[in-house]
Amino acid sequence: MTKKICIHLIAFTILAAVFLLSHSLDVMGNSPEGIITTLTQRMVQILNVVIVAVMAWSGFLIARGDSSAFQRIIYGVIGLVIVNSAEVIVNFFKNP
Repeated sequence: MTKKICIHLIAFTILAAVFLLSHSLDVMGNSPEGIITTLTQRMVQILNVVIVAVMAWSGFLIARGDSSAFQRIIYGVIGLVIVNSAEVIVNFFKNP
């Protein structure tokens, strides 16, 4: 059952990324700055959803008594910090 959920999560992430990125490129035009900014924002959004989903799944694992789920939640928080700091770094260099 866990393998099936992981496959669905990966498929959903890929489909969401393709949809959001194709829509974003149409909206922002063809300037390199606009494309990089839009791609960064969309990827951060997608990764935030995936990380929060993994943290929620870890919460269910904690309820079932899995002791390694605490470590997954900590890794999720670290992942959220890293992913969101990437957007901050891109915006910092975009607007000097």
